[in-house]
Amino acid sequence: MALAFSPADAAAAHAVDRRGVLEAMRDTRGFDLAATTNGARFQSEVLRRLVRRALASDPTRSPLFIDHRDWFRAYLERAGLTAEAAPAFVRLSDEYGQDCWSTIGERGSSAGRAGRNRSWR
Repeated sequence: MALAFSPADAAAAHAVDRRGVLEAMRDTRGFDLAATTNGARFQSEVLRRLVRRALASDPTRSPLFIDHRDWFRAYLERAGLTAEAAPAFVRLSDEYGQDCWSTIGERGSSAGRAGRNRSWR
């Protein structure tokens, strides 16, 4: 499956800043945030929180956009780690410039990561 986000998607997107991402990350508790085996669980919990908040505040259901730098900095602050100590699942997304997009439709949401070329395949 290939997802691509058009310039219209980008123009309509609601950018979630570092503070918004960090707020959603702070609600995650009960497991080691630095363990690679918990990476998918952590990321999905945070994205679900952001989508729920967007649904409550945006009746137009604009796509969400999270800059990879904001995600990385928020993660480091939440996990209490330095960039050098960050686990691969979050460090590589930052190094490759993988921003995150999430569309919000009537049947739910879908999320993807887009690298520096802003398309995900």
